[in-house]
Amino acid sequence: MTPVRTIAFSPDGLALVSGGVGGLLNIWSLRDGSVLQTVVAGSGAIQSTGWIPDIGVAVCSNRSKVIH
Repeated sequence: MTPVRTIAFSPDGLALVSGGVGGLLNIWSLRDGSVLQTVVAGSGAIQSTGWIPDIGVAVCSNRSKVIH
C-alpha cells in the first residue's frame, strides 16, 4: 500500500484513477470498488492524472516528467 497523491474520475463517472507515491497507478470500478488495472507508470510519485475522453488515462510522474 502506498499513499494516494492524485485521483480523477472518468467522464462517464463509472471509474476512478488513482496515482501513488511509488509510481503506482490504479484504475478502479465505481460500480463495485474493484481494481480494474494496476500499472507502475513511472519511477517517482505520480503528480497528476486525468482522463482523455475516448482514449484513456494520462499520467505524469515527478521524476520522468513524461506523460504516459
